[in-house]
Amino acid sequence: MENSSIDVSPFVVTRLDTTRQVVILGDDMLAKANQILDFMEITSTPVDLIGPPGTGKSHIARFVSIEWARRHGTFAY
Repeated sequence: MENSSIDVSPFVVTRLDTTRQVVILGDDMLAKANQILDFMEITSTPVDLIGPPGTGKSHIARFVSIEWARRHGTFAY
């Protein structure tokens, strides 16, 4: 078996600005974001957001990350 090297591109990680307010449009989306936050408070299980394109997964994830960082006095990435 021949040795092969794997080329791993560098990842860029950006710290989110926790002083900015992330606006969630729609009461249903805000309720879902708060449900995820509540789940994260009581368990250490990772939360993966999956679904079709354009359903707000990235936006909710950013909201949850920033709100988690505010609640726990840490950084969000």
